[in-house]
Parts: sequence; C-alpha cells; structure tokens
Amino acid sequence: IGLALPAAWVADRKGAAWTVFTCAAIFAVIALPSFMLLDAYPTSLAVTLPIVGILFAGISSGFGVVYLYTVELFPTAVRGTAVGICYNIGFSIFGGLAPMACEASLHILRLGPGFIFAFSGLVTAATVLCALIMKRKGWVTLTHVRPKPYFSSKRLLCGISDDHGKAGAVESLHMSDGSTVCSEDSE
Repeated sequence: IGLALPAAWVADRKGAAWTVFTCAAIFAVIALPSFMLLDAYPTSLAVTLPIVGILFAGISSGFGVVYLYTVELFPTAVRGTAVGICYNIGFSIFGGLAPMACEASLHILRLGPGFIFAFSGLVTAATVLCALIMKRKGWVTLTHVRPKPYFSSKRLLCGISDDHGKAGAVESLHMSDGSTVCSEDSE
C-alpha cells in the first residue's frame, strides 16, 4: 500500500500505459527467478521477505494504475457498466483460478507457478503494446477521457500531436515549484 503513491506519481508523470507496461515487463522478468529463490530457500526469511515484501508488493502496487488505464477505454455512457463487467469477469476467472492453476502446475513442473506469473506479466505487457499499435493504425479508439494519456503527460499538457506538431499547444505552464512544463521548444 505504501508504494501505491509513488506508483501513482510515476503514472502521473509518464502515463498509465507506461506504468502498467513497465510493471508488467519487470514482473515478467523477475517472477521466475524470484520463484526459483523461494523454492530453493522456502524457510529463509532473508530470501522470503525481500521477494514477497519488496519485489511482488512493489510491482503489484504499480498494477493499481491498471484501473486508470481501463476506465479510459470506455465512453462515459457505458463506462461504469463496462469496467464493472470487465473487472468482475477478469477477477473471477483469473483471480479465482490462479491459485488452482498454480497448485496444479506444481504437479507438472516444480517451478510452474513462477512460469505462470512470468507469463501473466508477459501477456499484460503484450496487451498494452498491441493496444497502442492498433490505436496507431486507427483500428481502435483507446481513450474516451483525453486525447493522449498513455506515455507522456507532458505531451498531453503541451498539446503536442502524434506528428510532433503542436495542436493548440499551451505557450507555457508554470508549476507550483517554479518549473515550466511547456515552452516554445518543449516536446
């Protein structure tokens, strides 16, 4: 819970999709080695606490941003219903079956849960990338909240378009700490 605020700050600076993609990619890379360590030293607090407490809790706090990402996928007329259906179906299928799948995978492969965790991070990262590719090709509209929410809030604030031109850009935006976010030459 303590890492949720830094994750929200990163999402505010970099965008919801960047945060979800980064956390998913990190999770895909560290899940199997972390599970291998847990499997090798199951009673060692020196191994268990850092892995469970820091790695998985830290990465999982970044996944809290996925709700910001999901909300923007639907127009306001159906947003509450659509997010509710997606969340509840996803949570019941994946959240409900994950413990059973991990337990069953132990009968097939000793490191089965590590592979399942790594695969889930890979699927999440690939989903964000596929969505961005489909948006770039004009196949889908990813957001109904704002025009450019995904990989840079600075680009959004400055009104910079995809073709690197300025579409109604703000001349300058002064922050409370005295810094300037947008200027004539900002990107």
